Parts: sequence; C-alpha cells; structure tokens
Amino acid sequence: MILWFVLAALAVLALVLVLMPLLRGRAGTAERADYDIEVYLDQLGELDRDAARGIIGTEEAAAARTEIERRMLAANRAREAVTPRAPSRWPRLVAAILLAVAIPAAALALYSRLGSPGLPGQPFAERPATQESDLAARAAARLEEAEAGVRANPASAGAWHSLGRMRFLVRQWDGAADALAEAARLAPGRGDFASAWGEALVYGTDGQVTARARAVFAKALAVSPDEPRARYYLALAELQAGHETEA
Repeated sequence: MILWFVLAALAVLALVLVLMPLLRGRAGTAERADYDIEVYLDQLGELDRDAARGIIGTEEAAAARTEIERRMLAANRAREAVTPRAPSRWPRLVAAILLAVAIPAAALALYSRLGSPGLPGQPFAERPATQESDLAARAAARLEEAEAGVRANPASAGAWHSLGRMRFLVRQWDGAADALAEAARLAPGRGDFASAWGEALVYGTDGQVTARARAVFAKALAVSPDEPRARYYLALAELQAGHETEA
C-alpha cells in the first residue's frame, strides 16, 4: 500500500512540473518587459536630473534619451507580443486536462505490462542473494579450471597467467602474485605478464608501490617500453614519494 502512495505522489509531482508552464503560458516574458520599462523610466528621470544640474551636456543627454526611449519601445513591443488573450487560454487548458489524464493512464498501462504489480513485498534482509552467490560460484569454478590448467601443464606461462588473474579477481593477492611471478619467469619477454605481477604486489600492500613492485615494473618496461600498466604504477610510485613532477 505504501508503494502506491509513493507512486501517486510522484505522479502528482510529475504532472505539476509538466502542467505549470503550460497553464502559466508566457506571462513570465511580459513581467520581464514591465520590469525593463520601469528601469528605463528611472533612467530617464535620472538623466533629466543630471542635465538640470549640468552634469551632462545637452547633446549627450539627447543621445542618451534617444537610446533609452528606443529600448523602451522595444520592451513595450515585447510586452504587447506576449500579452495573453482570453481565447488562447482554452487550448492550453484542454491540453493540460488531456495530459493530466493521459500521463497517469500511460504510466499504469506500462507498469501493468512490464512491471510486477502482484509481486508481494520482500524486505531486503529476506531476499536470497542469488546474484552474489551465482557470481561467487562462477568465480570458484573458473578458479578451479585455472588450477587444473596449471596442474596439467605446469610449464605453460599462459596457464600460470590465467591462474594469477583468476586469483586476482577473487582478491587472493599473495596467491595471484606467486602465480603471475611464475608466468613472468616462464615468459621473460612478456612485459604484460610482469606488469600483472607488479599490480598484484601493489594490491597486496594496500595500493603502495613498494621497492619490489618498482623493480618488477622496471623489468616490464625493459622488455616492453610502451607497457601502460608499468608506466602508470611507476608514476604512482613517484607520486607516493612526493615527486609530482617526475610522476
């Protein structure tokens, strides 16, 4: 029941936001024009007082008066152009009524088709964690597959790299670093393997790029000078050391 009250309140709020400008029309523009005209009238009065005191010359006063009067005429034309007329209010009123009926009706029809109005309420604490459990189960299955791959082919750098990345995904930082170190040892020409090893070391130290991690990233750049991950973490190490320019 509370849900329906909330939905009704949101619907009313949406209707108010949609219909208010429609019902108000263009009165805001007319009010602005009235304000501008009052300002110009004040300017004319101030100009006359300055001319009477001799603060401004006759020619300058005439030129200023002409400009102010020109702006007054423009503001007056704008006010007349937006002055609401009685016949124009009815089409807006009819449109507002149609929208007030059509918007809630369309929302209810859409919800009844795509939503689940008959679904009973379920507190968050009582909801089964199906999505999280599914993800954990899939991650565990992938990790077992990676471990089986290493057991089947312990000399494969790719198998060790896959195991390290899977351990990394399940936040087993130390195990990930060990597996990725073995991948980098078996494939010394793969800078990306070394960078993955260094990244696992960084995550295992709560984001601190230690001297060991720096050495690993330097090794990655030695074989792959354009390795982006190694460049990033070496820059992060400089930043952590307070060397902003070098970073």
